[in-house]
Amino acid sequence: AAPIARPLGGEAETTEIARPSLVPGMNHCSGGPSTDDFDVLTPLADWVERGRAPERIGGRAGAAMPWPGRTRPSCSFPRRARNGSHGNPETADSLAVSIMAGGGTGGHRTTSAP
Repeated sequence: AAPIARPLGGEAETTEIARPSLVPGMNHCSGGPSTDDFDVLTPLADWVERGRAPERIGGRAGAAMPWPGRTRPSCSFPRRARNGSHGNPETADSLAVSIMAGGGTGGHRTTSAP
């Protein structure tokens, strides 16, 4: 994210117009063992029309995936979902959201981000 953020004035300025989110397990554009069923249009419309930027977008693994029905959040960088050690490990609710220290250069700290 740093190469994107620097020319735009820093992370705070960048996250007002861009929030990259990776889908865990997904190959370059599609495929791979991932939560491949998700709606990005609704959160994007909320951001543009109501000023509510998404911190994460929920996804569900389809029937062809190794874990049908598994849910995971796709978090906006530098956030990521980590094992929260509570609840059903197959659901997004069991995961904690962490922010990688240094903008993704290593380490993480757990936050209460939604």
